Amino acid sequence: MTEKGYPAKTWWRFQTWPEPVYYGGSHGGLGASSASTIPNPVYGNLYDPDTPGAGGTNGSGGGIVRLDVEGTLTVDGTIAAIGSVNSGAGAGGSISIRADIITGQGSIHADGGHSNGNYGGSGGRIALLDYSLLAGAFDPAEVTTDNFGISAAGGGTGLYGAAGTIFLKAKDDSWGTLIADNKGSTTDADTTTWLPGVTVSNIGALSEITIEDSAAGFEPDLYAGYLLNPNREQGAPTLTDDQFYMIATNDAHSITVLSGDLTNVASVGATYGSIFVFNRLYLLGGAKVYAPGDMLIRGAGGSAVIRGNSGLEA
Repeated sequence: MTEKGYPAKTWWRFQTWPEPVYYGGSHGGLGASSASTIPNPVYGNLYDPDTPGAGGTNGSGGGIVRLDVEGTLTVDGTIAAIGSVNSGAGAGGSISIRADIITGQGSIHADGGHSNGNYGGSGGRIALLDYSLLAGAFDPAEVTTDNFGISAAGGGTGLYGAAGTIFLKAKDDSWGTLIADNKGSTTDADTTTWLPGVTVSNIGALSEITIEDSAAGFEPDLYAGYLLNPNREQGAPTLTDDQFYMIATNDAHSITVLSGDLTNVASVGATYGSIFVFNRLYLLGGAKVYAPGDMLIRGAGGSAVIRGNSGLEA
């Protein structure tokens, strides 16, 4: 599914992004761009990705691969949803795999497209889900080594796109593992793996399942499947006792959650925002992750590994 995503200057839901100057497409992170250029926003569900990569100025993004295997999936070749190579390259696409065992010595790629000159595309999104075992090149013990067979790195030659996201969640895993690895590629300070989430603001109106903010200006339906903290001051600073809710949908000025009662923990004027919860976090190879709102690492064996000039801002 390489180069089978959105065409040039097109992103989520086939919206055009008519930036006249060169830029790389964004998906799991931001595409490379000049100081005077704004690439399209990040988008897509990191937990179970199903969106094509955005096109850059001249190149298309990567497509979508979704596999549901009852038993064992052995990958000895390559599964790829890579963005196109061009000046203003495409972003990586989406790969979602469910299988009981995932093994083999092959590789899985949703990398951004390299550029002929500058402006590479961002990495896409990969998720391996509901497995009982990852082995071979996909063994989680290999995440920090060059032997790990999963990549969603930004592309480039001169200016690289940001890393995309890799999410691993076993059958018995409550929160899963987030990996962002840009394979040592250098990006500009503003070219980050920006996690799609609700920017911190204040509630203007509130019901049991909906908050409203007339000043928000959200991109409609962008945040479905992500978590909302309706009151960032509700509990201890550690976040461990906060109640949060899964977003069902949003329009330009409101967010609706799947279930629960927001009025139990929030009221008009409360500060709301996204919250990202994982059991393990790996930021590697120069990946710079920005999480609007908060991030919580929780559960038995919870850990965060940040190496290789990588960083996190939340």
